[in-house]
Amino acid sequence: MEGFKINLYKLIGEKIKTKRSSLKMSQSNLAKELSVSRSTISNIEVGRHQIPIYLLYKVSNILKIEVNELLPQYEDIVASSSLESNLEDYLKNRNLSSKDRVVIEEQFNKL
Repeated sequence: MEGFKINLYKLIGEKIKTKRSSLKMSQSNLAKELSVSRSTISNIEVGRHQIPIYLLYKVSNILKIEVNELLPQYEDIVASSSLESNLEDYLKNRNLSSKDRVVIEEQFNKL
């Protein structure tokens, strides 16, 4: 279930970043509107921070969208979790250098 939680917040962060970027809004501008640091926005967008519900509503208001547009579908979270699990299994069974592993993980994260 931990993978599900991690992927939930990654997908929310991606949706925030996509919408913010489409509005040509910088992380700094969004951070200022929310009274948080730019690094907080960065961490939310990559899924390192779990965005609190109240902040999610504030973000949706600033981005002029409904909050549900920032929430991924259950199936998308499960699919993302499954892919990540499969990658982890694949990498465990290979004799890769740490550099090769990083390259593969970076490419996977771009999907």
